[in-house]
Amino acid sequence: MCATSSNKKSVHISDLTIKGYRGFGEITIPQLGRVNLFTGKNNTGKSSLLEAVQIFAGNGSLPVIYEVLKSREEEARDSNGREPSRDSDGLLQVASLFNGFPDFSDNLAPIHISATYHSDHMVLSMDMDWIVVEEDSAGNRKLVSSSDALFGASDAIPALRVETGGKSRFNRLDSLRYMGLRRALGT
Repeated sequence: MCATSSNKKSVHISDLTIKGYRGFGEITIPQLGRVNLFTGKNNTGKSSLLEAVQIFAGNGSLPVIYEVLKSREEEARDSNGREPSRDSDGLLQVASLFNGFPDFSDNLAPIHISATYHSDHMVLSMDMDWIVVEEDSAGNRKLVSSSDALFGASDAIPALRVETGGKSRFNRLDSLRYMGLRRALGT
């Protein structure tokens, strides 16, 4: 598989592993070529494979995840398709990305997408968490896992924790609602 970076150089992915994404418990595709053909019957994971690559290439960004959900009509919309659904925190839509949906417990196994290109092995991990906004004495605000919060987590917000390159960040899932609303309004 090839991807084109912003400086127009082609990046060749030599292998790909996906764990815990949609219908994939775990799949490894070694020795990818410059051009690859994936075939199979309906509902065997061809689109899921491409979505995983799209999320990996987009570094797990919320706009990319929103587009993946939208392409399957899983984004937050009401029955008229105009406004966000009542799942205002975005939890249900994002949960559909995890293996085992809708039959899973509160402890979702994380999604891991890894690939090797050139000699670099990159891993993207995503899992669900509850976060709170903390403010330090200087007034700087930051998002922290509710399990790491200094005070009670009664105002916890659902989030998708994304880890890549040894760094972790949170994507607030309530932001999915506003992405849908902006698109519905054409802004």
